[in-house]
This record gives sequence, structure tokens and C-alpha cells, in this order.
Amino acid sequence: MSKPVATLVPGPEAAASRTARIPAPARTAGAVRAAVAAGPGPRGTRLLRGAALLAAPALLLVLGFQRRWMSDDGLIVVRTVRQILAGNGPVFNVGERVESVTSPAWSWLLAALSWVSGLAPEDAALLAGLLLAPLGLLLGSLGTARLAGLGEGGDDGPRSAVVRVLPAGCLVVAVLPPFWDFTTSGLEIPLVMAWLGWCWWALTGLVAGLPERASGVRLGLLAALLGLGPLVRPELTLVSGCLLLVLRSLAGVPWRRAWRSGLCALALPATYELFRMAYYGMLVPNSAVAKEGLASEVLRGIGYVVDLERSYWLGLVGVLLVVAFAVGVVHHEGRGGRTTEIAGQVRGVRARARQVLRRTVFGTGLLSAGYVVVVGGDFMHARLLLPALFLLLLPVAVVPLPARASRARVAMLVTLGLVGVWAVLSALVWRPAYGGGYGPGGVTDERLWWSAATGTERPLDGEPFVAALNKASPTLREALDLRARGIGPARALLFRGDAAWLYGRTELLPKHATDLVVSGQNAGSIGALVPLDGHAVDTLGLTSPLAAHLEMGERGRPGHEKSLSAEWLMADYAVPGSYAENYQDAVRDAVAAGRRALACPAPAELLAAVREPLTAERVWANLTGAWARTALRIPEGPAEAERALCPRRPA
Repeated sequence: MSKPVATLVPGPEAAASRTARIPAPARTAGAVRAAVAAGPGPRGTRLLRGAALLAAPALLLVLGFQRRWMSDDGLIVVRTVRQILAGNGPVFNVGERVESVTSPAWSWLLAALSWVSGLAPEDAALLAGLLLAPLGLLLGSLGTARLAGLGEGGDDGPRSAVVRVLPAGCLVVAVLPPFWDFTTSGLEIPLVMAWLGWCWWALTGLVAGLPERASGVRLGLLAALLGLGPLVRPELTLVSGCLLLVLRSLAGVPWRRAWRSGLCALALPATYELFRMAYYGMLVPNSAVAKEGLASEVLRGIGYVVDLERSYWLGLVGVLLVVAFAVGVVHHEGRGGRTTEIAGQVRGVRARARQVLRRTVFGTGLLSAGYVVVVGGDFMHARLLLPALFLLLLPVAVVPLPARASRARVAMLVTLGLVGVWAVLSALVWRPAYGGGYGPGGVTDERLWWSAATGTERPLDGEPFVAALNKASPTLREALDLRARGIGPARALLFRGDAAWLYGRTELLPKHATDLVVSGQNAGSIGALVPLDGHAVDTLGLTSPLAAHLEMGERGRPGHEKSLSAEWLMADYAVPGSYAENYQDAVRDAVAAGRRALACPAPAELLAAVREPLTAERVWANLTGAWARTALRIPEGPAEAERALCPRRPA
């Protein structure tokens, strides 16, 4: 008769007494060499892993703080946040509902942070950037390390094993100067990095739980997270779509039941899109129309990619990372090991899931870079390529170190040593050849450019920009000073015309909900100068509905290809008969044609959508007319616009 199981298991006291009587075995020289070759124990492995995961985010935090600054475009976000906090809504100018920011999630996040903390929007942007960018890099590294842990043979539990990893792709992010610059700047790149890192980390967690099916609640929350891309930046809609497809694949959800996750993913973006249509009367942000986000300029886009690659030799480090991936990941995950039949099946499921996830994210990075190429890049060095580059580096953010001394370990250490040499050169030596000037296609190192323009190494708020604007346009400063002393019309339009700021003689039409309109090409600087109850009109179209909807002529510097002329400004804002209108016959005729064009149905509806009170009738008109309004383009010349847009009267 067999004894109960409990009697076969010795108690802790018995085990301790027997252990005390057994002498410790002597460690032979061979055993010592084997222990050294195997590396540190579990505690040492965790310490090395923690150091590897934290090093790059900490480095990015330090270097991002050292290069902290505010960009002119960042000041557009700052003014919008100020308007929200003042109770005027998410607008750039009071009484004109224009979505001048590209990332609604970023502007509302800064508004919430400013409201809760009492920080100025500029300081809130600085704090959020320094927190979110390193956090995104840390989450990305944690997710990649989790996938590496799933390669341990025989692991059939829900958690991945703790393996030794070394920084690879995360180091590339930490040492590239463009990532330093856009960790702050007031723009949304830190939020992009945090969202991408969070999505990657969450998806690797789903892989770690296989083959168990995730609950419906978890899948719904994960789908909602992956669907936030359009709110972070419009072009991240492509990224959201790809990540949602891989979610369906990993979760094993049939297409006929995928609608549930789809609803969760679309809930917030669709709700905001309805708000955008009703409030702004548009399908996309005003900046997307101003920059013609769907126009194609492939050759210029290729030049934009080449500018980034040549500045830092990214092709070289890309080859090194591929080698590190092949040596570390493939060697680590290709090891066998004794496993049960069930554990082997689990391992196979996870291996396939890892491959699907890595390939999808890498392919999504290529697609994201391809979109940037198609639209012609940007005028800021590297900015639009940073999300794509971050995606491409996520699968190799860290790489597992081969467990024992071998050729694979030597090859890994040599490869990462070369990556370290590249990192030093990238951080200290390599820079764009054009410095603080203009590069191919009008690309600039925006931080260097504005540091030189403002005479400040670290412009952190609007004051240096306003000082630079006053220095560059002394007549504008004089005009504002005269107005402050009560000289000139109480309601004034200030704009650059005939090589000078025209003031004192251009009166503003009563229909506008402000007493002061100032126009210029640097929307952020003008917005920092003009009070919140005034109108800062960006002639390049970022904040002006009329300028944004002008037809684009010849392609030029990205984001600077449309320009609202003085004639259009006077037609829209000035009282008829002003000096600026009448000092030349050609100007007078163009202004008159502009007034007639703005009274035509399509332009009149465009302006009414953003300027009329938001009644129920206006909300419905905005919703139903959003498509036509977004597609509207107005010829650049007032006379041509009148002929093209105004219905011809029968002879």
C-alpha cells in the first residue's frame, strides 16, 4: 500500500538538517571556468538588464534637457493652449474656429497639464517632452526585452524569462541630435514616441500571454490604444491600421468578429472627427490643407531621406544592427533545449507571433517613411522621419547577449562596439553640412536657425521670438507703439506691403471679432506678439483659412508654398477706401476683385463656417459641407479667383 503523497515530501526542518550534515562539494577548476563562461547569476543578470534598459532613456533625458528649446511652430501650440485655458476654445484666434495644430492630443494634453499644475504652457510642453520621449524609449526597450525572454527554451509560463540584453537600437535614438532637439521644441514628437513605445510594449505583452486567449475587455482596451494614431498625428492613421491588423492576427479573432475591436479603436478618433467637422467645418487640420498633405513630390522626399542618412551615416549603423539582430536574436531564439511536448507547442506559437509582430512593426516603419517620401518631406531637418525611424528600431531596441562564451558572443560584442563608435561620432562629430543655413530643398536645422535668429542658445518661450520680430520689423513695433498711444484707427489691420508695415491708415472692418489684426509669415512669433483677443494671421496658411485654401503654384520649400497677398488681406479685413488700397490702380482693382470673389458661394461658405456663431444650423451646415470645404481651392490671384468661383451672370 503506497504512502500518502504528503509523507513522501520531507518537511523544511528535515531538509535543513540533512543539508547541514552534507559538506559542500569542492569546486574544480573546470567548474569555475564553466561558471565564469556562463556569466552572472540571476541577480547579476537582472542588474545588467536594468542598466541596459535604463541607459538609453536616461541619456536621451540628459541630452534632451541640455538642448531644450522652443520652436516657432511650437508657439502655435502654446497660443492654442492659452486660448483653451482662457475659455476661448481650441482656436488660434478668437472668433475664428481654425484648427491650427496638427496634434489635437498634444494640445489638449498640454492644456490639462497646465491647468492641473499651474505651469505656463511653454513650461508644460518642456516638462511633457522630457518625460514622454524617454518613457516611450523605455517602453519600447522593455517590449523588445520581453520578446527576447520568450526565446528561452522550455518556458511555457505566461511570463518571459529574464535574459541579459544589451542596448542597440535604443542607443541610436538616444544619440541622434534630431531626437534631442524634438524631445522639447513644443511639438508633438515626444507624444508620438510615448504612444509608439506603449503600443509596442502592449503588443509584446499579448505575445507573452500566448497561447491563452486574451479577454474581450483587454482586447478592447488594446484596440482603443492602437487606434489613437489619428489624434496624435494625422499620418499615424496608417500606423494605427497596421497595428490593429497585427492585433487581430495575434489574438486569433475571426474577421466576422473583429468589428468589436474595430469599434473600440474607432470610438475616440471618430468622435473627434465628428467634432472637427461640426466645430471647424473640415475633415483634416488646417495645416494639412495648407501643406497639401496628399500632394506628391517624391524626388524632394527622397532628398529629405538622403539628408538625414548622410548627416549621420544611418545606413552604416543599420547594417550593424542587422548583424546584431542576426547574431543575438536568431542565435538566442534558435537554441533548442529539453522541453515537454506542450511546452514545445507553446514555444512554437510564440515564435510565430514574435516573427509576425516584428515584421509588421518594421514594415509599418517602412510605410511611414514611404509616406514622408511621397509628400516631399518637411522643411525641418529629420522631423517627419523620426516616427518612422523609431518604428524601424523597435525590434532591435535591445538584443540578447549569447549566454555562454562563444563565437556568437564575441561577434555580438564586436558589433555593438562598432555601434558604440558610431554613437560617439554621431553625438559629437557628425552634423548636417549646412549648419544653421538652408540645405537641399530648403531644409534647415530648425533649432540652430532659431537660435541664431533670436540670438539665444535656448529660446524657451515667446519673448526671444518677439524680440527678434521687433528687430527685423521695427516699423511693426512702431505701429504697435503708436496704437498703444491712441494714434491711428482703434480697429487696425497691420500687414507687410510695399516692403513696409502699413499702419495708421488701414482700418479694420466691423464684422471681425477683434480690434487688431497682424499678419506675417512666422505664425508662432506673430501669435506670441499679438494678444489673445487679437488676430495673428499667418500668410502661409497654418492659421488662416483663406491662405490655406489657396491653390499651390510651383513647388518650393515645404510648408512655405502658399502666400496670402496684401490684396487678399485688404479684401477680407480692410474698410474700403484705405490708403493701402488706393495708392496704386492695380492694387485697387485686385482688392475689389478679391471682395467680389469672397462674396461668391464657396469662399463665403468657407469663411462663414469658421466665423459665424456656432448655432444648430451652423453645426449642421459644417457637418454636411465638410467634404466640399476641405476640397475647395482658390486661385492665388483675386481676379482669377473671381472668374473661377463666381457664377457667371447671363449676358
